[in-house]
Amino acid sequence: VLEQISSHNLVYVILLSLSGLGFLFLRSVWRNYVPDIFFWIHFFIVSWSALMYVNLVFTTPLAPYAYYADWIVSTPLIMLALGLTAMYPFTKI
Repeated sequence: VLEQISSHNLVYVILLSLSGLGFLFLRSVWRNYVPDIFFWIHFFIVSWSALMYVNLVFTTPLAPYAYYADWIVSTPLIMLALGLTAMYPFTKI
């Protein structure tokens, strides 16, 4: 069971890393339409989660707390991103 969890976490790390690169790419494509802060917040959320899941893959001493560290940092940033998106003026889209 532990091997299956570790392999799922590795897939998750890869997907999060690709998502981070995707946000950096979208930043260059949509630079004139969307403020940079949106891309940096989303990039940091997925990058932080990837780093926390790397701890789970390699079973570092931080591994038992990786989920909590991920939630403590990423949840407020997700709420900030949602709030900024909701308050973004529709006329600028």
